[in-house]
Amino acid sequence: MIWNCQVVGNKIFSNTLSELLRRYDPTILALVEIQISGTHAEDVCRRLKFEGNFNETKNMEERFNCSEDLARRCNNFNLWIENTHLLDLDFTRPRFTWARGNSVETKKYARLDRGLCNEQWRVRFAEANIHHLLQNKLDHSPLLISLMALLLYKLSCDPSDFKLHGCHIILLMSA
Repeated sequence: MIWNCQVVGNKIFSNTLSELLRRYDPTILALVEIQISGTHAEDVCRRLKFEGNFNETKNMEERFNCSEDLARRCNNFNLWIENTHLLDLDFTRPRFTWARGNSVETKKYARLDRGLCNEQWRVRFAEANIHHLLQNKLDHSPLLISLMALLLYKLSCDPSDFKLHGCHIILLMSA
């Protein structure tokens, strides 16, 4: 389940989310456009028993002009990736997927958007790659996922196993 919900953390949201989870029992829940960050986001994730706030980078090299105190969060993100046995998909440049700031002095960059997959998916789509598309006027770049092995997969499997028609998926990411 994916929910674009800008009001997160109040009682109405919590009650509505509880009802949705009870009714639909989703395997995965992603909340986007939540308009919170930092310790407030971490508090909401803890209260909702989420795995974490994934507006993170794996290391400080994936950030430019950002606070050095984020190293602990990078470590936590890496531990989560390792503990869930996920792999980071390869990508093509540009290096950063997020930018904020109005001047050279205030501009910050980071690779906040990425594709993660399990080993079985990676073997099945060994040539899959993520293309960071150029930012327009928004703070996050769209990600284009190319599944080069998709046509071979479609020829070797029952069509009901996979519902995607085409070789690209566009994910519009937002914080």
